[in-house]
Amino acid sequence: LLNNSGAEIKTSELSCKKGSVIGLYFSAHWCPPCRAFTPKLATVYDEIKKAGHDFEVVFVSSDRSEKDFKSYHGEMPWLAIPHDNEEEKDACSEKYSITGLPTFVLVDGETGETITTDGRDVVGEFGAAGFPFTDARLEECKKEKEAKKSKALAEMGPLSFIGPLTKVSDIEIEMSAQDVLSSSETVALAFMAGSNDRGTSVVLPKLLDCQSTLGKDKLGVILIPLVKMESFGEDLKKKLGDTAMVKPGEKADEIVKKFEVVSSDIE
Repeated sequence: LLNNSGAEIKTSELSCKKGSVIGLYFSAHWCPPCRAFTPKLATVYDEIKKAGHDFEVVFVSSDRSEKDFKSYHGEMPWLAIPHDNEEEKDACSEKYSITGLPTFVLVDGETGETITTDGRDVVGEFGAAGFPFTDARLEECKKEKEAKKSKALAEMGPLSFIGPLTKVSDIEIEMSAQDVLSSSETVALAFMAGSNDRGTSVVLPKLLDCQSTLGKDKLGVILIPLVKMESFGEDLKKKLGDTAMVKPGEKADEIVKKFEVVSSDIE
């Protein structure tokens, strides 16, 4: 194996003690989802190592050239199978039936048994807290996550931290969040990211159509901007009109942080 400085590391140096875990990371720099996942995995890797756990990752590259491989591996804090060792890389891909990138396989370091071939999803959902990524630990993580979520929801109470509000059409106007919360059976909190964001430009008008059909007494809408209002085109602003909105800036950022416990993928 090679470390990210290019120095040779013997495979026999990988830990095979009880409790050790080895991850095989099938990836390539030309693959956009790989480039998105690599920094997330690196953060989790560092957290697990700092916690003192017996964990190592081996990069199995599908890069087209030695240069691309070295450049990409240089961004990673873990080991790799040499780029020119096609036999070993192919053997790994065949053993774990790799059909797409990125794929992250987690293996028990002591027994060599596969813990999961869905390491990408597991790491994405549970992060370092999921180590050693066994079914039992992940079940505990799910319970911990639900408990944390329930606690966060309970602490939100009547959502008093949402206000004060304004209107999209005139951000100088100040409104009470309680006016919306108390006058509607259900309130949708819509996190929005500007006219160039498909989720914002397509979904929000549909949400307002639902509100128009049901009536504001049935469905209230409070918009929470993730970007400055300059990112919203005039057409979208016109559609949003007098919809209640949290003022952009620090207040909106605080609300996002509150809700990240409830929904970790607000974007």
